[in-house]
Formats: sequence, C-alpha cells, structure tokens
Amino acid sequence: VLYDLAETGITWNDPPPVDENAKFAPPDWMTGKAAAGQIMLEAEAFTGEDGGTCQIKTDRFGISNAIVTYWEANLGHWLEWTFELPTAGSYQILLRYATSHKKTVRKIEVNGQTPSAAAANLPFAATGSYGQAAADWRFLPLPDDAGQPLAVTLPAGKNTIRITNMNGGLALDFILLKPAP
Repeated sequence: VLYDLAETGITWNDPPPVDENAKFAPPDWMTGKAAAGQIMLEAEAFTGEDGGTCQIKTDRFGISNAIVTYWEANLGHWLEWTFELPTAGSYQILLRYATSHKKTVRKIEVNGQTPSAAAANLPFAATGSYGQAAADWRFLPLPDDAGQPLAVTLPAGKNTIRITNMNGGLALDFILLKPAP
C-alpha cells in the first residue's frame, strides 16, 4: 500500500487536505457593525513562551489560520500575546478553543494580573476533539466570579495576555477582544 501511495505522490506524512469550505466562518456577532472595535489575536502569533514548546498546526478543520496545541505536557507551560491598543477601553475576552480532555484548566492573566478569581483556574469544557471537525470549536468568554462575561479595562499602549497550562490538552485558534457593551 505504501508503495502504491508513493507512486501517486502521496507520502505517509502528508497532512490531510483541508477543504476551503471547512475554514472558519465568523458568526454574525463578529461581522458587520458588530465587529467594530474587535481585535483578533491569532493563537499562532504568540509573542512569548516558557516551560515547554507548543506546536503550530494548520491541518485542523474550521480554523481561522492556524492553531497552537500540544502545550499540555508541562504544568506551568505558558504562552503570551503582546498587543498595542490605540486608546484605552473595556473589553470582553473570548477564547476560541477545542479539546477532548475532560479536565482542561488554564490560568489567564491580563497585564500580569488574573482579572477574576475564576481566571486563576479556568476550566474548558470538552468539545469532542482538538479540531478534527469544524463543529468542535467553542468560544469561552473570560468569566467574572459569578460566571458572567467579564469586562476588562485595558490601557492604551502595550498590553499582554498570558495563558498558563494547569491541566489537560487544549487547541487554541484565537483570542478575541470584543468591546464590552
């Protein structure tokens, strides 16, 4: 079988082709007037990492561009995104993720602080897989201590979001900063 595959130009290590129709299609609340002021931080564009080495993958379905995954091996392994804001504002932070692990937990820090007690030990519900199907992806808003979407006030200029592995596997597509209502 391997010989026949090689004769057709297919190798065992080739990732499966991703159908263009399976690319990320933004929901209505991310398009048009609703998108005004939103900032998308692509997961693969992280600006810092320590405590391990993640992998960037483009072979998953329903993703924006690429994802980060394989950062569960070491507890304390973190990824960080640095970004500039032209003006200060209040934002909800949403994480677009997929996981099949039953107890995935991450610590979320914004500018060096956990913005709520819930962010210090944030569970991610299992979605079915790590993005092998487009339907596996979910949005998780960073919650306040009552479980409601948290509005985080960010200053103008440089800001950072750090996500630290506390348990379990996670595939991350992007972080969305959505202006708070």
